[in-house]
Parts: sequence; C-alpha cells; structure tokens
Amino acid sequence: MNTFSTAWHHIRRSPFQSLAAISIMTTNFILLTFFSLLVIGISSTLDYFESKPEITIFLKDNLSQENLYGFRDEISSRSEVKEIVYISKEEALGIYREQNKDNPLLLEMVTSSILPASLEISANNPKDLDTIAQSLVGKEQYIDELVYQRDLVQSIIKWSNIIKKAGLVAVTAISLISFFVVLIVIGMKITLKKQEINVTRLLGASKFYVKKAFLAEGSFYGVFGALVGWAVAFATALYFKDQVAQFFGEISFLPDGYRVYLLILGAEALFGFFLGFFGSWLAVKRHLKY
Repeated sequence: MNTFSTAWHHIRRSPFQSLAAISIMTTNFILLTFFSLLVIGISSTLDYFESKPEITIFLKDNLSQENLYGFRDEISSRSEVKEIVYISKEEALGIYREQNKDNPLLLEMVTSSILPASLEISANNPKDLDTIAQSLVGKEQYIDELVYQRDLVQSIIKWSNIIKKAGLVAVTAISLISFFVVLIVIGMKITLKKQEINVTRLLGASKFYVKKAFLAEGSFYGVFGALVGWAVAFATALYFKDQVAQFFGEISFLPDGYRVYLLILGAEALFGFFLGFFGSWLAVKRHLKY
C-alpha cells in the first residue's frame, strides 16, 4: 500500500475527525481569499484616487502669465508633488461641456470667461496632502478657491489600515487554529493506531514509512482546504462581480481576468501544504518517540 493510499485509508477510518480538520482549513482559506481580494481592491481604490488631482486650485482672473508660471513652478518644485496640471478657461469649458453634454440648457449660458482657470495637484503619497495644503496658506493673491478632498482621502487611508490590520489578525488567528486542529487530529489518530504501528514496526517497517502517511494526511487537509476555500470565495466574487463593479464605478475593485485569482490559488495551496505538513510533523514528533 503506497503512502497516499494509506493516508486516504486513515481519512476514511475516522471521517468526523478528518471533516473537522478540512472544515477549519476551508474556513481559513475562504477568509484568506476574501482578505486578499479586499486588500487588492483597497489598493486599486487608493491608486485610483492617487491618479486623480487631490487638490484643485481655482486661480484669480487677473493673474498674469508671469505670476501664474512662477506660482505653478513653486508648487511643482516641492518633493511631495507628483504632478501639477494647468487647466485654462477654454479647457475648463471643454470639460464642462463634456460633463453636461446631455443637458443643453446648462450649456447655453456658460462661456469660458465665467469659468476659472485652475491648477490640479496630485501627491506622491496621499499622506502628503496636508503638507502641500499648508504650503498654500498665505497665497491668497493667486488663489480664488482651493478644493481639497482631505476628509475623503484620509478616510480611505484610515479604513484601509483598519481593514488590513483586522484581516491580518483574523487570518493569523484562524491559521493558528487550523494548525492546532491538524496537530490534534493527527495526534489522536496516532494514539488510536499505536498498537497497529508497533506491529508494523516489528514487521520491519522503517520510521519514515510509518511517519510519511501521517505527514501526507496533514498535507492533504491543508491543500484540499485551500482548494475548496478558494473555490467558494472565487465563485462568490464572480457572482457579485457585476454588482461590485456597478457600485465602485471607474474603480476596478475586483481583479479583471483570472491571472490574479490563479496566483492567489497557487500561494494558498502552498501555504495550506506547509500548514498541514508542519501540523502533522509536530504531531508525529510528539507521539512517535522513535
């Protein structure tokens, strides 16, 4: 009887213990997959807002070109500034017309002369927005109005950090539970089969021959739990993908294509293998003293 057949025999002989180990592993990897997709979605959200101008400066109408260029260069020279874009009155009118093209009444009374020119500023890091905004204090001779989405950006950063920390704690906790469940289940099986193992040893079986079936069984729990957990999470994400896309609009919260999902599957299968293997290895080490 080969290693995998023996491991499968162990699983069939005690189905309830095996089901407990697989259930805990599956729950662990469902959470881990959702957490991975959530982190990817949060990163996409931050990337989206980082690509947009976080600070918009509406300029005074009487500003000369010399003063405008000097003010723009002063801002762009700061290390926190990723990009600064000048939007002229004519360009502002074009943007306004594009945004309101379905409502002709809003277009009739608007000309470029009544729209302000502006500077749109993007930061290298959203955390630098406060520093950039503070540097604009006292520049009222250039600025007619300053629009700063401070609360929105800071809320995204705050909640992303909270979600990442909470998810990491939850995944770590349930991974430890999975590890100890495998350790306990394999330990119980070794104890129940102690007499059978001793007979096998007396018949000339090597230490490794006795141990490898238990190691294979623990590895199976990890890999199988990872596959099932990933499949459940993937199917759920696929089912709700349209609703999520509709809710987030331009933000690609869930990954497009299958490459990212397959990478997550590969990483989780590897993690599941090591989780199950080391749980069973520790059980073997503790209960088989030879």
